[in-house]
This record gives sequence, C-alpha cells and structure tokens, in this order.
Amino acid sequence: MIRIRGELEEGKTSDIKTQQIDELIKKQGAYCFLRNTNALKTKITELVNAQLNRLPLQKINKEQMRVLVNQIVSYEKVLPQELNKYIEIVVDASKPLLGKNHLYLHHKLYNIIHSSESLDTAKTYKTLISSWKNTLMPDNLTDDVFEQRANDCVELIAELSGLKRFPRPEKRSNEEIQSLFHSFMKIYQYAYSLPETYDQNIIHLLTSTAVNTGLNFKDPVYTERVLELFKSVSAVSDTDTLRILMDNIRHYVRIHKLEKQAVEGVQKKLLPAIQKKDSAVEILQKQTNSWGMRQDDFGIA
Repeated sequence: MIRIRGELEEGKTSDIKTQQIDELIKKQGAYCFLRNTNALKTKITELVNAQLNRLPLQKINKEQMRVLVNQIVSYEKVLPQELNKYIEIVVDASKPLLGKNHLYLHHKLYNIIHSSESLDTAKTYKTLISSWKNTLMPDNLTDDVFEQRANDCVELIAELSGLKRFPRPEKRSNEEIQSLFHSFMKIYQYAYSLPETYDQNIIHLLTSTAVNTGLNFKDPVYTERVLELFKSVSAVSDTDTLRILMDNIRHYVRIHKLEKQAVEGVQKKLLPAIQKKDSAVEILQKQTNSWGMRQDDFGIA
C-alpha cells in the first residue's frame, strides 16, 4: 500500500504525476500495489471548508456561493475570460440542489465543478440538474428525501464525467452526456415511485446495474433495457429470487451488452431456474463466470 499524504502548497491533487510513481514502483519489481491519497489535501480545500463552517444554516446566498465557487475553481483549467461566466453557471446549477444542511454543500459544489471541465459542459450540467429538480424533486419532499435525491443527481454527474473512475475515461460528448442522463432519470423516477417498504437492496441493484451498463457501453438503450427487464419480473413476490436474479444480471452486464435475446433468456430460462432453486445457477453469481450466461450454459443469451 502506497500512502500519499500531506498538503499541497498550490495546484490540485490530480496534478501529481501518479502514473510516473506507478511505473517506478513496477520497475522495482512490485507485482501488485494499491495507492491511497485520502490524506492528501490542498490549501483550497481547507479554505473552503473553513468558509463553510462559518456560514449559518439556511442563509447561504448567491454571492456567498459565488465566492465559494471562485475559491474552488481558481486553480482549475478554465480560461480566464470564461471564469466569471463559469462561476455564475455553476452557482445557478448548484442552487436547486441545496437543502437546509450546509454540510452537503462542499460535496455538491466539488463534484459539479470538477465534472465540468469547460464552459460548455458546465452549461450542460446546469440544464440537466434543472431537469432533475423539476422532474424528481417536488417542493413537498422531506429534508432527508430532498438531500438523498440531490446527492443522487450529483453522483450521476460525477459518474458521467469520469471523476469517480481511475484512470479517468475519455471525455464524453455533451450529446452522449444528455442522452445517458435522461435515461438515468427514467431509472430513478421508477425507483422513487416504489413503495418505501420495497427492498432497498433490490432498488440499489436496479439503479446501479442500469447506470453502469449505460456508462460502460455508452448507450442509453442498455440502461432502459435493464429497466424494462426489471419491470417484467418485478411481480415476483419472493425477494430473494428477485435479488439473485438482479445480482446475476449485474455481473452479466459488466462484460456483455444486454441484447434482446439475453432479456428473453432471463425471462424464460434463468428466472424459472432460480425459482426452482437449481443449484447450477449459483455459479453465475461468481464474477468470473459471466461466460456461463453468454455461452448458453444456463440459457441467458
């Protein structure tokens, strides 16, 4: 385990040439290693946190937001002539997601700002956040539900930007970002409509599986196909059966596209096998065995 800790005098943590460090370690004969930068901080992070701690709850106005955003983006790769416009866009994008608890503020701002690598993407995220707020965050939500849905929105933006993945993937086009985000909204709209008593583990399997397959294959069709598949089997009363089914699908779509033939295989072959408690199905839950579904050993594809 390589632990990098301390406080940077200037710049940001991503400026560190971690790839060169990795190559050096490999040259020393390391077969496998992990890198941890959780204890690495920047002066700007400490400055923003200190500023947040001084702000009273429910009294964060637009000017204070502008100052905070300016502090965070002051070291970002934004063209100087675009900086003020960029700040205003990020402020406007963030405001609909800010609830009563200011402890969430830095998290939201940080992810939105670091996801928006240009003025154009900042504008795109502003539009998408507004759409999310108007569609999925009515005024009558409780504070806890409001915060959860705001966080879901920001997490999706961070995923679309590649901010949460290492190494960071190739930048997506604004068109791809918009189409994927709208398909994710359909997933979450359905998830939010389920009864509060519905099994939360199954809901998480649904949303994470649908989002990840869209991200991996860069096509909203596969996200929406997961939703269609789930709806077709959601009448299954036994939650264990449904959980096992969704877990198998989760493993499958990590490697393979969920084509129509695969959907039919799930409905007509895999689901009955799980309901009959076929012992052979257990092997599919091992991450290394997605080939079993692909090659028709168990009838999925």
